[in-house]
Amino acid sequence: MADEAAHEKDPSLALVRASLDGPLRVGLSDGRLLTGTFLCLDRQRNILMRDTMETRPESEQPERRVGLVLVPFAHVTSCFALLAIQ
Repeated sequence: MADEAAHEKDPSLALVRASLDGPLRVGLSDGRLLTGTFLCLDRQRNILMRDTMETRPESEQPERRVGLVLVPFAHVTSCFALLAIQ
């Protein structure tokens, strides 16, 4: 219970919770960008997204719909969430 109380005051956790169901852009180690709706972040820091579009720079087909994706944390190089300012 004490651990849960400490998490409630963690500003990083509050930021992640505020980002849920919002637009998220994730950069991958191979240069691809994934843009979709942020669903969850697990204990291993893997990212689950829905309605995801994959962007491949310098490709014949630069963008494609990939739907539901689980992004392993080991491949994440950047992550940007668009948050509403309150």
